Amino acid sequence: MSLRTRNLYSQGTAEPRSFDVNRLEVLRGPQGTLYGAGSMGGTIRFLSNAPDPGAFAATASAQLADTDHGGVTYEAQSVLNLPFL
Repeated sequence: MSLRTRNLYSQGTAEPRSFDVNRLEVLRGPQGTLYGAGSMGGTIRFLSNAPDPGAFAATASAQLADTDHGGVTYEAQSVLNLPFL
């Protein structure tokens, strides 16, 4: 199954980020004409939020986890939208 995020294509296993996702589209069946030979079983499209050229917006997220008998895991994500002058 192939994955498509905006104009980026990935075949095989991938871990897409859902931080800035507007919607998911699941296209069932062969999608080789639009998305290549690796999409014989279907395609999952992750459509991110569209930028707004006239507005300022900022979003951030942080996660921290501690596992027993393991290590500390952390992750940070941010999105910044700047207006065009």
